[in-house]
Amino acid sequence: MRIGNTAETEKQLEAELRFDYEQRVADKIRAGMSNAEAHRAAPLEFGGIERVKDECRDVRGFPLLHSLWQDAACAFRIFARTPGFTAVAVMTLAVGIAINAAVFTLTNAVLLGGFPLVTSNDRLAYITTNGNCCVSYPSDPMTYVVTFGVLALAAALGCWIPARRAMRVDPAVALRHE
Repeated sequence: MRIGNTAETEKQLEAELRFDYEQRVADKIRAGMSNAEAHRAAPLEFGGIERVKDECRDVRGFPLLHSLWQDAACAFRIFARTPGFTAVAVMTLAVGIAINAAVFTLTNAVLLGGFPLVTSNDRLAYITTNGNCCVSYPSDPMTYVVTFGVLALAAALGCWIPARRAMRVDPAVALRHE
C-alpha cells in the first residue's frame, strides 16, 4: 500500500522529469554540443530518470506512515509463520499492560487521589523514623523525584548487570555453542 501513489501522480512525475530532461538536452545543444553528446551528457548530469523517480516517491506522501505500514505487514507475516511465538508475545503484552494498569491505579489511588475512606486526605502523612524524624506527604514533589530516582537506578542496574555479563563472553565461543 502506498498512500498518495496514484496513476495520475505517476503521470505528472513522469511528465515533469521528462520535461526537465528535455530542457537539459536543449541547454546542452545551445551550449554547442551535438545532439548525440547532449543526449548522452544529460542523463549523467541528471542522474537517471528512474533513480530520480525513486527519490521523489520516497519523499512524496507519508514516508513515516508507509514505513510503519511495511513494518506492521512484516510483523504480521512473522507472527503468522510462528504461532507459538505469537501466543507468547501476545500474552507477555497482555500481562505487561495489566500490570501497568494495576500499578497506575494503585499509584493514582494512594499518591494522587488519596484513600477513598479517609475524609481529609490532605492531612495524611507517612512518618518513618531512623533516628531522625522524617515526614513525607503524598503530594510532595520530592516524593516523586526520589521515586523516579530509585526506579531509574533499578532500571540502570537491570540493564547494566546483564550487559556486563555479556561483555565477558567471547563471541567465537558463543557462536560455537549455538
